[in-house]
Amino acid sequence: MGNLLRRVVRHSKSAAAFLPVTQFVGFGINGTLGRRQTAVGFHRAAGNVREPGRAADNPIFLYLEAFDPDQQEVANLKEAYERTGVGNKVLKDRLTEVLHTLLEPVREKRAYYEERMPLVREALEAGTHRARVLSRETMGMVRDAMDINYLDRYRNGGAS
Repeated sequence: MGNLLRRVVRHSKSAAAFLPVTQFVGFGINGTLGRRQTAVGFHRAAGNVREPGRAADNPIFLYLEAFDPDQQEVANLKEAYERTGVGNKVLKDRLTEVLHTLLEPVREKRAYYEERMPLVREALEAGTHRARVLSRETMGMVRDAMDINYLDRYRNGGAS
């Protein structure tokens, strides 16, 4: 994923060309994704629909390669883009559809837990308790290994 983002940065003109997943994973606002995604810049004019281009120069294909489960369709789009030209709107619409489909289960899960905050708090409390128990045990082993548990020996009445 990091390599993908580096490639997108190389192709982009500014940080506005990113499609950071963290900004549109939830919130249940479908329009947010579409507006953010259409801000991605390209190397050829949007009006030149019939002008062939290089798929490698269009960062939208990086996202389609990464997220579109139908790689045959991506290959067909690339071929058409390089042979006869495909409008950026077509590519953006495909990416928007793919990302909405990908993020829908995440949005549903978020909505589920948003309606059940006591359940979330309960899970956090249980996890915190388990982490504290485990860290106490681990620190006890560390102190024994480093022989820095001398205070415990004095508290228990043994002096060596």
